[in-house]
Amino acid sequence: MAGRLDALSEYLGMELSGSSDVDPKHARVVRTKSSGDWRHWFRPTDAGLFRTIYEDFLIRYGYDTDWTPHASPRIEPQFASEYFYRLVSGGLARPGGKRCCTARSRKRPESEVGGTLRIGTPMTIDPFEG
Repeated sequence: MAGRLDALSEYLGMELSGSSDVDPKHARVVRTKSSGDWRHWFRPTDAGLFRTIYEDFLIRYGYDTDWTPHASPRIEPQFASEYFYRLVSGGLARPGGKRCCTARSRKRPESEVGGTLRIGTPMTIDPFEG
């Protein structure tokens, strides 16, 4: 919501206030805490597909309808491979607080993740590929 609570406050007829602070017990799931990062992940074909599905909704509810992916997309490790590794290392919780899986007990070296994908290595994507 990016702190934009005015329209919702008016609709509900009550004052709203909020914070983007995340309880430390949920900190492992925090990524960018911002909007628009999809432009680095989507290729033009992806954006075209989602546009056909969601554009009417975005127009109806007053959202931005610019579907242009980033010209030089870059996926930062802390929001991709490192984020995924944090989730897996912390174990994924099932309802009731039971863990369904955890990572290996030993710390994995950076070079051991996903074949050629290395944790800590930024990825660049050719927006015109595929």
